[in-house]
Amino acid sequence: MVGTAVLLAAGTVVDGYAISKYRNAEKETQRQLELTKTEGARLRAVLVLPTAKQMPTGGNFAGILAQFGLSAVEAADAAAAAQHAFNLRQVRAGNTVTVGRSVEGSLRQIDYKIDAERVLHIVPQMSGFAAEVRSIPVHSEVAIVTGKLEDSLFNAVEDAGESAEVAMRLAQIFGYDLDFYTDPRRGDTFRIVLEKRKYATGETAGYGKILAAEYINDGRKYQALLFHDPDGRPAYYTADGKSLQKAFLRSPLKFGAPVTSHFSKSRFHPILKIYRPHLGTD
Repeated sequence: MVGTAVLLAAGTVVDGYAISKYRNAEKETQRQLELTKTEGARLRAVLVLPTAKQMPTGGNFAGILAQFGLSAVEAADAAAAAQHAFNLRQVRAGNTVTVGRSVEGSLRQIDYKIDAERVLHIVPQMSGFAAEVRSIPVHSEVAIVTGKLEDSLFNAVEDAGESAEVAMRLAQIFGYDLDFYTDPRRGDTFRIVLEKRKYATGETAGYGKILAAEYINDGRKYQALLFHDPDGRPAYYTADGKSLQKAFLRSPLKFGAPVTSHFSKSRFHPILKIYRPHLGTD
């Protein structure tokens, strides 16, 4: 009898522990569900889904906002608020307009990228809109750009993931020794150490100084290092201390030419890319 009572008591304790554990687990599950609901509601409240378009040529600010689905009144009110913060006559074709909406589709913000460092930020208020010009956070870092020529310096730099601006500046540095329209050969290589400005997203915002550069042309090496004189004026020198700046550039005017034999119709010179709409197709 005593043994049976002990067993019954032990069973009761085990059952009670199991029931308590189950109830605690049930409470924890319920708590997690409530937290999930709360977090979901918070995310729906703060999440902004962006849609971007480029300003069309000849377009106006209110007009492009209407393309995002804003009513005529909303577009006009947003443009009026924006005008107080930024002269909309300075809006440029090709610049990006981004409209952000909530998960439910409510308008949350409008951003117009003025340039690499500024954005016009517009948000809806209880009545109308508020607008301000904000600085775009950027940071600087030192980057190394390398490449190999197949047809031209411009295309090689673009193939390396950088803009034609870098090619132009490299050509300017070595322009006293090289004519980049006649001297480059297939297989030439370059290496550039430069300051690069980047947005928080990792996209390139622009370029700072070229700190050092090397170009190997048909087996001959050209190098440039940036130094500052006692007055703080920058200039480029060879590794043995000779100034790269001479009396005459090898090709002082040729970079104004719209096209050269280096480029085919399938791969245009950067200057031609800009002016092609005005040049026709011949």
